[in-house]
Amino acid sequence: MTLTKKQKQRNWAKFKESHARRRRERILNESELSFRRKRTASIDNKISARSTVYKDIKIQELHAANVELRLEIDDLQLKNLKII
Repeated sequence: MTLTKKQKQRNWAKFKESHARRRRERILNESELSFRRKRTASIDNKISARSTVYKDIKIQELHAANVELRLEIDDLQLKNLKII
């Protein structure tokens, strides 16, 4: 039995959705484990550069009562700093 074009599209959409859902769940589980392992989550931000430096820290979903973000900048002359 061959599938119609519409059935193939539907199957492909289901596959993409399930794949995306599994990926979101895995990322969430990894971030939860990382926060459980250590009470204070720290990110190594030692950067030395003479040009523009972009450092992206992304947390997709976080369910917590108290969240503290500590940003320490030593010996750095800033022209433009954005925290969004």
